[in-house]
Amino acid sequence: MNALENVRRCIEFEGPDHIPVTSPVFGREPEFWYIRLETPSYTPRVPGATEWGHTMKKTSVPNHGIPADLPIETWDMLADFRWPDARNPERYRSIPERLAAPEAGRRYVHLGWYVGLYDTILRLRGWQASMTDFVAEPAKIKDLIARVTDFMLAGIDTLSEKFPGRIHGILIPDDWGGQKAAFISIEMWEEFFGGPYREIGRHIHKAGMHFWLHSDGRINELLDTLIECGVDVVNMPSPTVVDIDEIAERFAGRICFANGVDIQKTLVRGTDDEIEDEARRLVEKWNTPKGGFIPFAEYNLRAIGAAPRRALAAVNAFRKYAWNLPPLSDEESRAFMARLEI
Repeated sequence: MNALENVRRCIEFEGPDHIPVTSPVFGREPEFWYIRLETPSYTPRVPGATEWGHTMKKTSVPNHGIPADLPIETWDMLADFRWPDARNPERYRSIPERLAAPEAGRRYVHLGWYVGLYDTILRLRGWQASMTDFVAEPAKIKDLIARVTDFMLAGIDTLSEKFPGRIHGILIPDDWGGQKAAFISIEMWEEFFGGPYREIGRHIHKAGMHFWLHSDGRINELLDTLIECGVDVVNMPSPTVVDIDEIAERFAGRICFANGVDIQKTLVRGTDDEIEDEARRLVEKWNTPKGGFIPFAEYNLRAIGAAPRRALAAVNAFRKYAWNLPPLSDEESRAFMARLEI
């Protein structure tokens, strides 16, 4: 069984040979090959603006920041908004070379961090305005959601047309949860996002790809609906927020999980024993005999305020419980932690 088939069987619950490997620190050749989209050349709306027209307000913490100087802060700005072209050939310029590599022929090819639906709405309208729009301007926000959806679908279809059968998974980033629940009711989510999400899922599956979703927060009550929309793999960065046991009882065997230990609590403040225990529970409770769990080891440690040694503890725990391997050697450990500090 090659790497691609092993990952596919894990995601589709068809009995992989072993838990898939995302990093060489897990003791064998990685089974994933990563590709990305590029940003085409464009004229910024204002200095420092992204392709979508907003800037990013940042602090001293090295993370992505938050959207600022919004391009559709008021609805009258929509008329002058310049929509990015999803089919611009420049967007796909790095993919042919990546797919020409020998690794791409035997591994699972994963397109990371594609455009998110609500994630993009936030960058256009902002948090407060978009939340108000659901009640005050439902027709306008639905139209905006539809136009972002059209962009996403055009990109997915272009990937399928240009690289048929060569890309196996695509990750959509959309944060839907707060600390206690989704920030929007299931009924309202269905009204505004249910149709678009199902259409996105249909296009991804028609292209022969798996639908991966990254979503922060406690999205437990939304997961059933997301599964119905076609989400195949979910990454929930805070397992203690969603509750490992609850997720296992309700969803293990129904959707594949791609996860590390909790980046909000455990990886930041946990002891080595607590990190190991959480990794063990994730493997034992979220995985099934037929598949359904993919651990990962790479973290933006400076953004979350965690020390490299904590990530090392997580790696060694996953090595132990997912693949029955010993800890990294001292030399391997130093190399791993040095890479995370860059």
